[in-house]
Amino acid sequence: MINFFRFDVLDNTSKSIEFIPNNLLCTLADEIIRLTGIKQKISSEDENVSVNSHISLITKLNGFQWVKFDDKIL
Repeated sequence: MINFFRFDVLDNTSKSIEFIPNNLLCTLADEIIRLTGIKQKISSEDENVSVNSHISLITKLNGFQWVKFDDKIL
């Protein structure tokens, strides 16, 4: 029962992602990366994710676009 509920929630979430505007989708991706990096810094896990990130968007209409380019990474 619990596993079914989890899959149902994940399915609804994944369906709703296609309706999020591109700029908010990029912000969401950036925040997920940032939160994962912070989680790894405060836990005993090995750090695999950097808090700094580049964010790009690929769409059929506009092709490849840089949304956020972080010079600190280079």
